Amino acid sequence: MASLAALVVLLFVGAGAPEWVRVPLVYGVGCLLLAIGIRQSYAKATAESEIIKQYEFMLRTFGNARRRIDEAEATTSVAACSRSWATQRSRSTPSGSSCTASARSTRATSCA
Repeated sequence: MASLAALVVLLFVGAGAPEWVRVPLVYGVGCLLLAIGIRQSYAKATAESEIIKQYEFMLRTFGNARRRIDEAEATTSVAACSRSWATQRSRSTPSGSSCTASARSTRATSCA
């Protein structure tokens, strides 16, 4: 806002303003713009570092979720294979053979 006021004064008064008014006014506008530029640069760097921290947190969160899902799927598939194997074992042939070649191949493909 102060920069805009100084610009209006320089624009309308311009060359008619005495040197002792014009030089400090231009210096003040320059310093103000420099301070604004530094502040914006700092704000951008701070915001970017905050976004990086948030992305790293979400990466850890999703990584842990993926690991838990994989562990749950592995546990579920092992339990399903155990049930499948127990079912096939209970249907074994009367001769006492608990696992025929076809049953072994079926179990191997379904539980792999």
